[in-house]
Amino acid sequence: MSFSSRVMGLKFMQRASEKDTLSKAAAESAAAAEVARGDEHWHAPGFEPSSAATAGGASHPVTIQYLPRTSAYFRPVATPARISFGGFNKETEKQNEDRKEMERKVKAAAAAARAATTDVSDAEMAAS
Repeated sequence: MSFSSRVMGLKFMQRASEKDTLSKAAAESAAAAEVARGDEHWHAPGFEPSSAATAGGASHPVTIQYLPRTSAYFRPVATPARISFGGFNKETEKQNEDRKEMERKVKAAAAAARAATTDVSDAEMAAS
């Protein structure tokens, strides 16, 4: 369908022709991207198939082992989540004191266990 130059000069006709041009360009670029996507292969530097063949060596598969995170990674935060200044929040202060007391007991138990295994009894000392 051919239109006169006067009708083609109208704004809505110009927009329509621009829309057609853009849609054709988008379709072409999508087709080119699809072709390129089919040829995509990712290799680590130095492990490309062509480099192993040109170097004369056999290509060896690379294995990657992921180590699980240890429990030390997920240690709880040592500082309290809430702080009270000057006795304004008695409940928070009580929780912080309880936490400190619990930490002190755990440290004392660990020290006692360590001392039990490293201390030398009187009988052992006399025998040496």
